Amino acid sequence: MAVADKTPTWRLLYGEEPQYVRPETRVYLGGIPSCLTEADLEHRLRAIYGPVQIYVYMRAENDNGYAWVGFRGEESVRRALSLAAERRQQQQQQQQQEQQEQQEQQQQQQQQLKAGLQGPRKGVQEGTQGPQKGPRGSPQEGPLKGGLGGPQEGPLKGFEKPQGPPGGPREAGGESPATKGVGDGDAAAAAAAAAAASSEELVEKLQQKIAKQGQGEQQKQQKEKIKDLKSEIEKPKVPLAKESPRTAQAGGKA
Repeated sequence: MAVADKTPTWRLLYGEEPQYVRPETRVYLGGIPSCLTEADLEHRLRAIYGPVQIYVYMRAENDNGYAWVGFRGEESVRRALSLAAERRQQQQQQQQQEQQEQQEQQQQQQQQLKAGLQGPRKGVQEGTQGPQKGPRGSPQEGPLKGGLGGPQEGPLKGFEKPQGPPGGPREAGGESPATKGVGDGDAAAAAAAAAAASSEELVEKLQQKIAKQGQGEQQKQQKEKIKDLKSEIEKPKVPLAKESPRTAQAGGKA
């Protein structure tokens, strides 16, 4: 009787085990779908937990309905609480999985962005650092092979060999440098003739320019002299002063 006289405790709302169980224990049930009616809810609860009684039932939108349900027996109450705890665990696990998936997606996106930014830079660095392989002092490869410290190759290769005189001694096992360099001498003579012709043309052009400049200066001087003469000719002549009659009479008397 002492147990029956006590007021009911609602620690069951938070999933804690009750300190005592009355013949009929009321439990708060929240998150009821808005499509369920009171009769549907009571039918489902009886099919799972046995005899139950709904005291308060409130339907709400967005699946936020709630009800006060009375359970008979300790086993039905514990079973209801265990099912509620399992559902909470499932919801928490789902939330954790969703959070992990979101974090993984964000990490993948960040890696893709980093790879896209660093990709072309790596390629450019490899392309620029490609020909410079050997350390200092070793022969470099690529277009800088004939750089500092190494033999040059290409069109400047022939300038390094000294050309002997036409009547010099013969080389060992070969022809004399005079006979060997006939073609080179012809080419050099042709190049020298072309250079001389071009220099003569330049000299002639310069002389023509100087002559033209001298003629122009002479013409300018002549034009200036002509202008001076014209100005002197065109100057107004000053009339001579007429003699007064007195001076004329004096001259006649004298």
